Amino acid sequence: MNREALLKPTEIKAGKSLIKDIAIPASIAALQVKLQELDFQTGFFVLWQIDAISWGKWESGQLHFSKAVPRDGLLLEVRGFNDNEELHLLKQGGSFQGRYRKDGEGAESEYIDSASRFWGRKTESQECAEGFMRLVDSDRKLQMLLPVVDEDAEYYALETRSYVGINEKTAQAGYVDYRFKAILPVFVKGDAR
Repeated sequence: MNREALLKPTEIKAGKSLIKDIAIPASIAALQVKLQELDFQTGFFVLWQIDAISWGKWESGQLHFSKAVPRDGLLLEVRGFNDNEELHLLKQGGSFQGRYRKDGEGAESEYIDSASRFWGRKTESQECAEGFMRLVDSDRKLQMLLPVVDEDAEYYALETRSYVGINEKTAQAGYVDYRFKAILPVFVKGDAR
């Protein structure tokens, strides 16, 4: 994606979107099997755990992380996403429950795309595995390891897609679901690029 992606005005767009309910055992192994069954394309992953947040990527039928694979017992929530699809699961007891959403097929839908910048600036780090980068916000004492999406950018944003629908009880329009879509490079005014 180019830097103009963050400057686009917000607008409602129409398309199609398919939703499937998903239930699997709460483990990385079961997650990988389900992704292969869904024919999930290359994308990003974020795993919320009791003690950390881990970002990774799905490539060539495998999950890759910058550090060790997160432990199954610590997992709370999972989001795997790319431009066309997202798998979103929450831990409930000993299983993951959630949904898979794929755009381009299924029922008619309306949506709005937007992006929010991650805290922190990309910094050089010897600790990062190949294909990952470290964002650091020194003032807030925060840091995060993300998959690299553009070597030249210093800042990055998370693009989301929010789906518009009608509440059956109140007949009011609003967001009925949202999904992560992409990690975008952000270029600030004055960048040479």
